Amino acid sequence: MAEGSPRSAGGGRKPWLSALGAGTELAVSVAAGLLLGSWLDGRWGTSPWLTAAGAMAGMALGIFQLIRLVNSLGRRG
Repeated sequence: MAEGSPRSAGGGRKPWLSALGAGTELAVSVAAGLLLGSWLDGRWGTSPWLTAAGAMAGMALGIFQLIRLVNSLGRRG
């Protein structure tokens, strides 16, 4: 494999690439929850409750994904 490739010699991802992916997943989850909650608030007139609930659900999903990633990296090492 080329030296500049995202995979290390052991076949796994480089740690910085895994961290970047985890951070991106967390940010996208929170943003999606915020956008969905905001849209539902505008549609049903429940502001700010569904926006807050969407943000919390996005954080929970992002943290769940982060825990799964950390556990999978721990099993490989």
